Amino acid sequence: MENKNTANPRPTNPDNGNEPITPPSQTTAQPDPVSAYNSAVFEPQPITSPAAPINPTIEPAPVIISSPLDVQPQNVGPVSPDTAPNPVELPPQPITSPTAPINPTIEPAPVINSSPLDVQPQSFGTEVPIKPKEITPSIVKGSFNPPPNSAQYPINNSPATATPTTSNYPAIDSTATTPKDRKRAFMFFGLSVFVVICISIFVFAFYIPNLPNNVWATGLTRTAKQTDILIKKVQDPEAYKSLEKSSIVLKGKASTDGASYDVILDSQYDSTKSNSILDVRGKGEGTPYKINAQVKTVLPDSATLPNIYFKISGLSSLGLDDLSANIKKYDNTWVAVEQDYYSSLLEPGKPAEKQDNKNVTQQDVTSVLSDLNSVAKEYVFTNDPEKAVIEKVSFVGTEQSEGIKANHYKAKINKTHAVAYCKATTEKIFNNKSFRRIAGTDESNYAQIKKESLKSCESSAKDTDLGKPFDMWIDSKYKIIHKVRVYTDFNKTNKKLEEEKASCIKDSESYGGGGQNDCKYYDSSIQKGVQYTEFGQVFKGNSQIKLFLHNSGDVNGSKSDSRLDLSVDTDKLELSGKFTYLAQPKDGKDSRADISIISKPYEGKVGADKPAATVPIQQVLNDLGFNQ
Repeated sequence: MENKNTANPRPTNPDNGNEPITPPSQTTAQPDPVSAYNSAVFEPQPITSPAAPINPTIEPAPVIISSPLDVQPQNVGPVSPDTAPNPVELPPQPITSPTAPINPTIEPAPVINSSPLDVQPQSFGTEVPIKPKEITPSIVKGSFNPPPNSAQYPINNSPATATPTTSNYPAIDSTATTPKDRKRAFMFFGLSVFVVICISIFVFAFYIPNLPNNVWATGLTRTAKQTDILIKKVQDPEAYKSLEKSSIVLKGKASTDGASYDVILDSQYDSTKSNSILDVRGKGEGTPYKINAQVKTVLPDSATLPNIYFKISGLSSLGLDDLSANIKKYDNTWVAVEQDYYSSLLEPGKPAEKQDNKNVTQQDVTSVLSDLNSVAKEYVFTNDPEKAVIEKVSFVGTEQSEGIKANHYKAKINKTHAVAYCKATTEKIFNNKSFRRIAGTDESNYAQIKKESLKSCESSAKDTDLGKPFDMWIDSKYKIIHKVRVYTDFNKTNKKLEEEKASCIKDSESYGGGGQNDCKYYDSSIQKGVQYTEFGQVFKGNSQIKLFLHNSGDVNGSKSDSRLDLSVDTDKLELSGKFTYLAQPKDGKDSRADISIISKPYEGKVGADKPAATVPIQQVLNDLGFNQ
């Protein structure tokens, strides 16, 4: 029948014999996009490349599972070859999120925080194929991989209750860093480096150097460097010029056995002259007394010993008149001791020894000290096991000593190395011209004296108990030798006295004597108790150095203590100090002394010229009856 409707003719398809195109309302039902999507996702599919990829950068949104799959076990009965297994029918289950994973190796799906699913109506045209809208999943980092298709994981093909659509929120990338995160990371890295540096500084600058063995080794070598610095300081031309003229003043008090004394000594000296004044005032049970003495010395050219001029006043107050009636004659009179008197003391016909036209100077002294120090660095101030004279026995602990913290060690002398040190020192100084000048030894006997000195090194080592431990402290801060203490060993001496006493008793009894009573005097000589001598330094890291010498003892019930403290300023080349002494005998009165010392460069003139009128010492001795 001919179509009468010409206003809206039906379109035809030229590729199909102009067959009319069926409108959408008259076509076969088209699949719903959501159902198609779910079928594509959940139904088993062969692994093939997509026919029409949506967008390679966009992953399909995972299906939201709201509850665990509730699979009921089926009783299929025993299996036989003749019967097939009964099919397992699974009732449809709602799609829910699993509360407990079925397989412990499968992690639960991540929580999905996304915007509500917005299902937009789709427009189906007649000419354009259906194209699903682009999907942007809004999922926190992580992806959901559907479990493999198997009987253990049944597939629910029912339509999903929600259709994924484009989210209005951007995707979250938890791996992205912000400037604040980078700043924190940088601060953490910097703090870590700082901590490592601090720990390294502590370990390498404080902990390791302060280990007892390292303090011991460092203390010996640093002490050698310290002595080098002191000697170089003295050898400095400016220092030598300053020390060429010096003064020393001693002031103090002393008391013993009920008498007390006030003492003052004032002295100035240079390389060839000296002038000293001694003033002593005392009082006791008798009449107070005052003694004044003045001494001048002048060293002639090429002389070994100086000419001495002295006078003493106040001799009569000492009660010396009983010695000689002529003693008052020389009260406050200058007496000369000159070169001719020294010559008279020599063997007849033997001339006085002369020096090589030069007097002993401070440079000669420092030259000898420098040579002595060079050998000491090689044998004493060293940790070389092949040469070290001082060997560490044990570490006692860290203690407070003289106001500083110091490491306390037990040490001993290596006898073999001590002999080698003695010989090396002898060789060194006997080859020093300044030492020859100071010793004033006749050159004809010089070789023989040197030979005997080398031989005495071995004999002295045999007679001395060098292997007995002594105490030594090393400054924990500056790593230099702080103090050395040596205890007096009474055992050897007492053993010899006891042997002599036993021999005395035996001899006394053989002759019918009192035996034990005749030999009691040995008992007072046998010493029992503790006595030690220590010496050392306290270094403060500047030009000030404190030196000290201390002796203390408690023997046979009597106590004694003496100490000399000296403070040296190496910049000003000044010295100040104090000497104290206290003796407390078991029976008797105490004795004590307290004297201060000050020494510094002297800028005035040393008045040590020969006095106008003098009396030769030979005449004085003759008048006093000492001519023989």
